[in-house]
Amino acid sequence: MFNEKILEFYSTKLRGKSILKEKIIRDFDGLDWKLVNPYNDDEIWDRFKWFVETYYKSDQSQRNLIIALNPGRKGCSKTGIALTDEDILKNKLGYPGQILKPEREPNTAQRVYVVIEDVFHGDFHKFFSCYFLTNVFPFGVEDNQGNNMNDFLKLIKLPSVNGFSNGFIADSINLFEPERILCIGKESEKFITKNFPDKRHVPLPHPSDRRGFPEDKKERWRETLRKSCS
Repeated sequence: MFNEKILEFYSTKLRGKSILKEKIIRDFDGLDWKLVNPYNDDEIWDRFKWFVETYYKSDQSQRNLIIALNPGRKGCSKTGIALTDEDILKNKLGYPGQILKPEREPNTAQRVYVVIEDVFHGDFHKFFSCYFLTNVFPFGVEDNQGNNMNDFLKLIKLPSVNGFSNGFIADSINLFEPERILCIGKESEKFITKNFPDKRHVPLPHPSDRRGFPEDKKERWRETLRKSCS
């Protein structure tokens, strides 16, 4: 089944030992920063594994990709699922395992799932039959105090990081064979346009930019999700 191929891909590409897969400290423009690999955490891997086995158990392989930039500290870094926090994993997707006090504060994941529910009326199996959520760079980036790095746009320019992202997205495209790539935010769109210009992509406004997520932006999301799942 297709879920086995996804898990094999993530296990081979993101788990194990590599300079970009360990929790290591590096010096970056005078700052201490570390890469946080959720897929090397057994508890988070179990959550991701449950998700893939639950929502991708058909033989259908083609999915359109929804691509953000990199994992949020309270979202993918705790679930292994891009744009998905612990509250969504537990209370919307039905994860049966234990999660202590999942946060319900407004964040990117919560805003994304509002429009998903609007379009698919809470049928997440239908949504995931059309889409796979991912990031340009699959690892979290934190400073030495555990705070999200604000300089990630500089970090992605490092040859090792950019090269890894290119390979990861290229392999993701080969695996999911998307007809469209939905790019969340300008930086995600820039990355896809520059590195994969032959791929059909659709830009989407980031739900958590400075201007928030007003109704006109939500409607752009709804229209795009409908068109890309027909």
